[in-house]
Amino acid sequence: MRIRKKFINVFIICGCMLLSGCTASKYLESEKLEYSIEKASKEIGKRVIVSIRIVSPNQSDEYTGFWGVIDSAHEEGLLVRVEGGSEEKFEMIPADLEFLQKAKEKFYQFKENEIIENVDYEVYWSAAADPSHL
Repeated sequence: MRIRKKFINVFIICGCMLLSGCTASKYLESEKLEYSIEKASKEIGKRVIVSIRIVSPNQSDEYTGFWGVIDSAHEEGLLVRVEGGSEEKFEMIPADLEFLQKAKEKFYQFKENEIIENVDYEVYWSAAADPSHL
C-alpha cells in the first residue's frame, strides 16, 4: 500500500483505474473498522456526496463525482441511489466504512451549480491509471 498526501488504500475499478481514498492519519491512528453488512446497514438512508479527483500525468487534475442516498448494504459495499452527478441510477461505494467522513457543511455546491443539502457523509477519492501518480 502506498500513502500519498492524505490518501491511503488502493482499489482497482474497471480493470484500468486505481482508486484511492480515506485519510492516512485517521487510518493510522485507529484500527481499521471491520466491514460487515450489519454495521453498514446502519448507514442506509444517509445522504452521501462523493468527490473523485482524476490524476493524469502532465495534465491538470479533473474532478467528478456524484451524490445520493445509501440504498442498501452488500458484501461488495454500499449501494447508493444516485440523485445527481452521474447518469447511473446506482453507484457502489467499496466495502470500507472508513471512506465515510461526517459532513462538515450544511450545503454543498456541485459542478453543475446544483445545491445539495442534508448531506450526512463526504467521501473523497483520487483515481489514476498508475499508482505512482497518486
